[in-house]
Parts: sequence; structure tokens; C-alpha cells
Amino acid sequence: MPQLVAVDLGLRVGVAAFEQPGELLWAMTQHLSKRKQMERLAWAVFRRCGAVRHVVVEGDPRLGVIWERLAQREGASYLCVSAELWRPAMLLERERRSGSQAKRVAERMANALSRGPDKLSHDAAEAVLLGLWACAQVQWMGDGTT
Repeated sequence: MPQLVAVDLGLRVGVAAFEQPGELLWAMTQHLSKRKQMERLAWAVFRRCGAVRHVVVEGDPRLGVIWERLAQREGASYLCVSAELWRPAMLLERERRSGSQAKRVAERMANALSRGPDKLSHDAAEAVLLGLWACAQVQWMGDGTT
């Protein structure tokens, strides 16, 4: 089944994978200290997911290039966005008055959606909300087509 991968880029990378119709499959956080580790992570995520159709990233575009190249190679769409684009659609204005407040709210929301026993970090939680936003953008939240 086609999947959408959402990535919150940084030294601590949050990754979330979804399938139609916007169903969260898994989310994780990984601490990376080198660009090469990001490349290995991207390859591992694509292998784990199988058929990736969409990749959306938030954060440093220089790191996003790693995901963009892999998405192009695999025939997936790619979108790099800022938190200022997706957060207003996912969080109330009072929930995003500061970055730290938005991260706490994202953790609470994403942990409510997660099926796993472990609590998601704010990086994984933001990847989950970014992914839900992206699922709506590619119209995966309706009848399951696209």
C-alpha cells in the first residue's frame, strides 16, 4: 500500500509513516550527529515503508535534499515546508504562541493517536502532525483515493 513519510529534520529527527486514508502506521525519533547518518536513515525508512508515494519534510532544506533526492529516485513527490505553514492548520492560535508550547501540544495530540506503548518525543510528535497535514494536502483523508 502506498505510504506518506513525514520528517521533522534536525539533530533529533522525527519520522512518521502513514497510509491511506491518513492512518498513522508508526513514528520514531533518532538522534543523528552526521549527514551520512541522515542518508542511512532515509534509506532505512524507504526500505521499511516499501511503496513511498509522498515525502514531506520540515526543517533545514540542506538536510531535506537527502530526502528529496531519494524521493525523486523512487518516484515519490517531495515537499519541504516550514512549521509556519502547517501548524496553523493543526493547532489553535493559543496552542502555538511559542515553539515550545506548540511542541507540548503536538506531543499530547500525537500520543493520543499513537498505537505504541512508548510516548512519542516532540520530534516524532511534530512529524505525526506534519504527516496528518500532508495527508490532507494530498487528499488522503477522504475516500482513500489518490
